[in-house]
Amino acid sequence: MGQRFGGMKTGVLVMLAVALATVTAVAVPRLTKHGRPAAPGASVRSATLVAGAGNTLQLPHDVAQTLGVKTAPVQQAPPPGPLKLAGSLILDANSMVRVRPLFPGEIVEIGRLEDQASTPDAPRRTLQYGDRVRKGQVLAVIWSKEVGEKKSELVDALSKLHTDQEVLDRLQNAEKGAIAQRAIDDARRAYEADQVAVAKAKRTLLSWRLSDDEIEAAYGEAKRLRQREASVDVKTDKSWANTEVRSSIDGIILEKNFNTGDRVDPSEDLFKIADTSRVRVLAQVYEEDLSILRSLPPEKRRWKIDLRSDPLDEPISGEFQIIGSIIDQSMHTAGVMGTLDNSSGKLTVGQFITATIDRPPPKDTVAVPASAVVDHGAESLIFVQPDPKQPIFTCRKVVLMGHTDNGLVYLSTRPRSSGANLEDECPKPGDLVVTSGGLELAAALEELKAAANVAVARD
Repeated sequence: MGQRFGGMKTGVLVMLAVALATVTAVAVPRLTKHGRPAAPGASVRSATLVAGAGNTLQLPHDVAQTLGVKTAPVQQAPPPGPLKLAGSLILDANSMVRVRPLFPGEIVEIGRLEDQASTPDAPRRTLQYGDRVRKGQVLAVIWSKEVGEKKSELVDALSKLHTDQEVLDRLQNAEKGAIAQRAIDDARRAYEADQVAVAKAKRTLLSWRLSDDEIEAAYGEAKRLRQREASVDVKTDKSWANTEVRSSIDGIILEKNFNTGDRVDPSEDLFKIADTSRVRVLAQVYEEDLSILRSLPPEKRRWKIDLRSDPLDEPISGEFQIIGSIIDQSMHTAGVMGTLDNSSGKLTVGQFITATIDRPPPKDTVAVPASAVVDHGAESLIFVQPDPKQPIFTCRKVVLMGHTDNGLVYLSTRPRSSGANLEDECPKPGDLVVTSGGLELAAALEELKAAANVAVARD
């Protein structure tokens, strides 16, 4: 009989030990403890539930000290660490132009470098890749049959206009009745038709973007012919069909695709020129951080750019205007773009950069030490001490919103549901939360609530 009773007693003790181990295992957290937690036996024996508050327990002062219960105040949510994005400097596509001929022809001359750092008498070399050019600078000279023909049409129209004007003037100045009115009207119509022909030929040359000097040369040739000069202007004859290709912007030559003697047509790029006084920044942001950038108002979308090749450089402040809407499937990143002033010419297209963006704290959050959060199955718990002088602790369910770089976690201050009690679930700045001993309190609370449920069932 004694042996049987002893066996039953041993079995009960084993069952109690297994139940206690199960309660303790459920309360093991992922975030808050470093090392193995202390056994909650002392708290179970000494803690009591506060009447009328099922999630609040009270410990004797000496037991709270033995368990090493420590607290810290809930903080206003500080901003998280800055977001650092890798990227590079690229050309601004809006600042690049392709220089093409407006008509087919032959390259007879290549433009010369104007800002050459040498003596004024030194020969200037022809333009090549990497040279800086200014707006209006001659890049190349093209001989074109079409240009020569259109210039000749203008000369012919000017010559005919001059002749018909003289005829009209003589007819109008003749004695009244000596000339038939119909002859005067015909002369006036011929003069007006000549004016239209001159305007048409000139507008054609202007549409081909011939310079004022080139068009003025046609007027000069017509004047020379009117004066019946017998001498031949060899220089004019050689360059009559030539036209100049000029740069439309200040910039740097990115491509030069021809040499003297090459035949070209309007479908070919002679040059590619880019204005590098402003460069574009292209950085990559991981898709999980996209919401952070998109939540920033336009006036807050600013970053600082560091050149990776120069660790001692001063960061350059700028702003980003474009947040990509397409995710790269291999990197799971999207592009973020902005522009930087490069009027000094110190930045080089292709340089690697790091873009640093300050992040605001999450909305509707507070911060507590990571050790204050106890994982309880699928829920996260904290213990709040309403009165710092009394070892009374209330368990609250919280929602984690992320981590900071200095050991804090963000907790949501929004209600978990429409009927939730904000006082129970949402911590406020200044509340004292348990940062050490939370595991033991969670285990003690579970056992006290289990014991209370058993007592209710017995009654």
